[in-house]
Amino acid sequence: MEQSKTLVRGRIGYIGNRLLPILILIHIIMNDSDRTAKIKTAQINQALGVFICTFGIIVTIAMAFTETFVQQMTDLVAGLVLIVIGGGMMWKSRSTLKKHKHEEAKY
Repeated sequence: MEQSKTLVRGRIGYIGNRLLPILILIHIIMNDSDRTAKIKTAQINQALGVFICTFGIIVTIAMAFTETFVQQMTDLVAGLVLIVIGGGMMWKSRSTLKKHKHEEAKY
């Protein structure tokens, strides 16, 4: 009985020693593709943030061409909300890009 346990442990150890480098390689490849996907997502979010922020500026400027006070306040609030959302997207994507570009330099 003791011999069979040693034999099984020996085979599992042999398989584990052969399998570990393959698993490490798969892990490195997955981390690299995950980092690439995060960089692409951050770049898309940065472009989208610029668009939303620009649109917010246009809506805020359009406030000058409205007739009533309610329309002006509506344009002001909508424009400021869009500027904040676009600015937040640009800030978050810029920090994500800095983080992942820094990790890329390590490898």
